[in-house]
Amino acid sequence: MSASMSVLAADGPSDPPISIDGNVDLAAQAALNGWEGDGSKNKPYVISGLSIKTDSPQPAIIVNNTTAHLIIADCLIAPNDPSATGDGYFYYPGIRFFNVTNTRISGLTATGFDHSIVLDSCRDVTIDNSTMSEAHMQGFLVSSSTHLTIENNTICGMHGNGLSLQSTDLSLIQLNNVSFNKGIGLDLDFVNSNNVIRWNLASTNGGYSYGHGMYLAGNGNVIYGNVFIGAGGKNSAPVRVGVYVTNTWSSPEGVGNYYGINYDSKTGLFGNLTGRPVASLTDADSNGIADGAYVISSDAPNDADHNPLMSPAFPPRDLRAAVSGDMVTLTWSEPLYTTCPIGHYVVSIDNGGRVSQHAVSGTSFVDQVEDPDSWTAITYTVRWVGKFLSSGPSNEAIGRNPDRPAVEIVSDMGVGKTTLGGITIWSNRSLDPRSVLVAWAGFDSNSDEMNYFLKVDNGPWMEMGHATNRTFSGLAEGGHIITVRAIDDDGNQIEDSKTFSVYQYIEMSLFCSPFLDDGKERLRVRGTAWDTVAGDPMAGLPIVLSYTVDGGQSWTFRTVTTGPDGSFQSDFGLEKGAIMGVTLVTETFDQNWAYHTFFENVTYVAMTLQDRDGIFLTQSTSMLSEFTYSSTMLRFTVDGDSGTSGSTSIIIPKSAVNGVDGIRMTLDGEPVDHSVSEEGDYWILTFNYSHSAHQVVVEIPSNRIFGILPPDLVPLIVLAMVGAVVAAGVGVFLFRRKRA
Repeated sequence: MSASMSVLAADGPSDPPISIDGNVDLAAQAALNGWEGDGSKNKPYVISGLSIKTDSPQPAIIVNNTTAHLIIADCLIAPNDPSATGDGYFYYPGIRFFNVTNTRISGLTATGFDHSIVLDSCRDVTIDNSTMSEAHMQGFLVSSSTHLTIENNTICGMHGNGLSLQSTDLSLIQLNNVSFNKGIGLDLDFVNSNNVIRWNLASTNGGYSYGHGMYLAGNGNVIYGNVFIGAGGKNSAPVRVGVYVTNTWSSPEGVGNYYGINYDSKTGLFGNLTGRPVASLTDADSNGIADGAYVISSDAPNDADHNPLMSPAFPPRDLRAAVSGDMVTLTWSEPLYTTCPIGHYVVSIDNGGRVSQHAVSGTSFVDQVEDPDSWTAITYTVRWVGKFLSSGPSNEAIGRNPDRPAVEIVSDMGVGKTTLGGITIWSNRSLDPRSVLVAWAGFDSNSDEMNYFLKVDNGPWMEMGHATNRTFSGLAEGGHIITVRAIDDDGNQIEDSKTFSVYQYIEMSLFCSPFLDDGKERLRVRGTAWDTVAGDPMAGLPIVLSYTVDGGQSWTFRTVTTGPDGSFQSDFGLEKGAIMGVTLVTETFDQNWAYHTFFENVTYVAMTLQDRDGIFLTQSTSMLSEFTYSSTMLRFTVDGDSGTSGSTSIIIPKSAVNGVDGIRMTLDGEPVDHSVSEEGDYWILTFNYSHSAHQVVVEIPSNRIFGILPPDLVPLIVLAMVGAVVAAGVGVFLFRRKRA
């Protein structure tokens, strides 16, 4: 299309417009201009190769009242002024036919005008293999006509609807690309009946709020194999129909249509041409046909597609590779369903990184292998390429050299492949440096088992014996290459390599401690962040502290930055009677521009014991619940995922006790060993356990407490817990008991 448009834009001579009225006039002009043919069916008149530019309102070609056979082929038409329009609805078309039969327009390129083509009261007219664009109104307008064939056309970029049919019947509309128009793609209004509409693409027409793939008013139409895409807004759908119409929406073989949307309301952007299936369609058995019918419109309850397709283009099936010497014979089956029968297959060949493609008309292909003495394994895929859409690739088939060993790294190493709407999307992700699994598979027809060697980057080879996987930990942030070498019984060897990347993993130590500042209680959150693998402190790392003083109804965010030694600190005021939660989070992004979020997996519960100075804290990697406490006892439950371990610390202010000797801890009634350490003005008592639900009791001897009061157990409802159970966050909760 672009080449034809450049011819029209050139400052060259224009052929004169053509105006024909009746068979006699057509014969006279044919003789005058030397047009081929005599108007019979076997020798039609032929007008070809013209380039016509006109001024409004003069059409490039007018034909009225003819029955003689006529072909208009390979012509270029455009207005001298691309912005020119006429004074009425039909006043400035590129081509206008009235009461015309037995005529074909083929290979036309039309840009501009009010309408590219207007047909009125015509019969047995064919429009094919033409390109129409940039019309100011409807691109292709047909009214009161019958027995038309409209096929293999591209109708795009119109300021109104793409293809508009009004009161037209018994016509074939197939293999047209009607997309990127500002109105409706296929607009069949004013009762169009008994037409066959198949294998068309209508996508990205109109906008989010208006612009269907097709609008249909009429009965008895047969519609199948089409790809209808709407933006997805309230008034923009793949298809809309008139009230109480009845049509057939699948072929006799049970092939329906594809209905998709391609507008993302979150980003405000249109996606790819084929979009995604409408949300109401699912395919539980993965057979390519949706589980239920697609109801076109509630206004037409009898109009429903009972075989809606789940993909706009289906790939070939059952690809197989048979090796004989240095020749590999491929065979495959046709796609399960087709939305375009015109096209060909493309075979892709990957021979150790040397990639080639071959167009094929049938369902088999023979590959004569290059370098027959050195090839090991060749990977093949095949896809269907239709007129407007291509399918995704078939299954892979591998041809292996029976005389040479082969090895393949089968781990994806962070490379993902997704097929969406018949389009393959590749993505890369970085791996967790703490655990990178590398798995491989070997093949050799003459060896029972092969020996494997493995290396990372330029490091030494590691002997793996017959093992077929290895997990690495502690890999440095950034890109790496993993290489596997296989050696068969005859000493032949082969290698396979893959590149991958790992992201930086950050760990944080965290400590929360209450303190008095000018007589007011405050909470200090301080800690250190470092690179897990390298062990280096993370200087200049932004850390977000989000905190609440109303039980999580609202949150305030505060950002702190680590110092040169990786440390950070922030203080919060503690209001009397407040319940305060704090969550700590930091993020980094890797070389694939993906973010990784890190939490410190610690839970804090802060409380003031009855009539005691200072605030007691419980710190744990478990979920804490069912708290009761008195002046001499803490009792609570710890819980976590079975099979994991937990750790809990009791942080006791030195102002409240005169030592920690004799403090007794039990786990489910049994004494548990604990360690003792000091942190500023606090004693820290820590014990470990395997996760399941455990009851913990901490008893403080009365002779260790400044000022003894009788025990008075108080039940405590924990409003929220963050930790191993909820996003591995950090929570600090203050419970102040009112004095009598």
